[in-house]
Amino acid sequence: MQKFFLFDFFGVLCDDPHLIWLRDKGLLGQVEDLIKKYYQYSDVGTMSSQELYAHLAEVSGMTAAEVESEVKGNIRIDSEVEEIIRSLKPFYTVGLCSNAQQGFVEEILKDHSLIDLFDTTVISSRVGLRKPDKEIFLHALSMLGAKPSETIFIDDNESYLPTAIEMGFSAFVFSSAQQLREDLHSIGIKV
Repeated sequence: MQKFFLFDFFGVLCDDPHLIWLRDKGLLGQVEDLIKKYYQYSDVGTMSSQELYAHLAEVSGMTAAEVESEVKGNIRIDSEVEEIIRSLKPFYTVGLCSNAQQGFVEEILKDHSLIDLFDTTVISSRVGLRKPDKEIFLHALSMLGAKPSETIFIDDNESYLPTAIEMGFSAFVFSSAQQLREDLHSIGIKV
């Protein structure tokens, strides 16, 4: 029986403010290159947020402070997803597993009064691992006190699901709160 949930953050509970910024600056075509050059290092904590914003400033012709301000201006919480998670909390242990730069998710959770939403949080830059690395999933399971077969993983990045599924998780690709409700209903979870 499934007793645990593991949610992604950006693209599920919160719009991805970096992706929005890249789109707005016409840089979506460079996303893969920017991930290889900068984001993957920021995600595992070997590049600071200040360094990341400095590199993005070079790419965009802006100052690092302007980039940071614009990125942070794109933060939007999906209240419907928040409502779904809050409805699960009394009955399930709920964790967060996110690829993110140092302190970014924690700041958003605090600023939006969402700290109580999760029983545990696993942030890639804090643990030095990033999805879809199997080790970050093992770390998250350890923090939850869960087995893969007891855990439902929800992420908007479809490429992260195969690792979780191979490990024994149930997994859903997130596209909208309504779709998430339907997916959960399909396995007997009413939200």
